[in-house]
Amino acid sequence: MKEHIIHLQEQPDFPTVDLSNDNAEILKVILKAGDSGLDTRARELYDVQRNIYHLACSALHLLGVKMGNEPRELYAFSHGFVSFDTINDLVHKPRVYQARPALAFASKYLVDTRSLFDIDMDQNIFGNIVADGSTHDRANADVALAERHNILAENYPNTYDVLVTLGEYRRESMQQIHARIAGAGIAHGMQTSEDRAA
Repeated sequence: MKEHIIHLQEQPDFPTVDLSNDNAEILKVILKAGDSGLDTRARELYDVQRNIYHLACSALHLLGVKMGNEPRELYAFSHGFVSFDTINDLVHKPRVYQARPALAFASKYLVDTRSLFDIDMDQNIFGNIVADGSTHDRANADVALAERHNILAENYPNTYDVLVTLGEYRRESMQQIHARIAGAGIAHGMQTSEDRAA
């Protein structure tokens, strides 16, 4: 029996292309092993992503997925968001985060960024609170997010598999895994501005 070691290979086109099979397999191991910093970063985003999580819940509800207002589901959402960002950081050389796709995605789905001069990403994109108590200021944002929800599952099956496997390893419920994929989907959209399944 011939054995080989799988090495993480550079994928400079990720996240516009899916993870390779080998990268998906090794990332399942890397992300499950020990404290990879995912938990710490997810805790940091937990409060500032509350409103965008509620928007994602509305989108999931439109797709027939019943979500609660459970802290563990919000945590899974933030963990999915951070997991996607971490995967992105691991498969290519360090590079500057591209704000243009993130702002385009946020402007379309989350908040009106046209009047922002100094962008504070955490407050204005991930934790926008509108004076009237609504969670976002984009009409039909939940419908738009629902329409793009399956992009990872349909076009990035290896990436999707890594994210679901990480949720299963953490013994997450189906609602938590849905929240995880929704968080990762938003992170993906902010890095690619991909609006629909190809």
